[in-house]
Amino acid sequence: MKIAISSCLLGLPCRYDGKIVSVSLELQQFLASSHAEIVAFCPEFAAFHSSPRPPIRLVDLPDSAKEYHIEFHDKRAVTDALYTECTTSAEAVKQYNPDVVILKDGSPVCGSTKVDVKGVWKEGRGLFAQLLYEAGFVIKNEENFNED
Repeated sequence: MKIAISSCLLGLPCRYDGKIVSVSLELQQFLASSHAEIVAFCPEFAAFHSSPRPPIRLVDLPDSAKEYHIEFHDKRAVTDALYTECTTSAEAVKQYNPDVVILKDGSPVCGSTKVDVKGVWKEGRGLFAQLLYEAGFVIKNEENFNED
């Protein structure tokens, strides 16, 4: 089995706030027992090369990844930098061809079912998750990773 996963779900300190994500014991056991080949991705960290860093947010939630607008909370646009890195990471995932993609839900980049759009939680996908969805991948998250 091949798994592509958000780096933060493996305990890597790549989040905007520099904190390590608390991962459920169930996900830890799944990863350990699956004997999988695991590749981690964090397009946000790759785009900005630091943690901590200012948080980003979605400005809107369009139907296509090409129409996303993302900014730092101080309203500086970062769409181009993130789109470039998310596209590069999505191409790497396609080449890897995983059986399962598990991303951190709620993230403006990796959110698979819900994202924060200007301070309001909405159903939808972050930019990286949207690109992978458009490429035909089924996206799981830290809560539903084990569901069919």
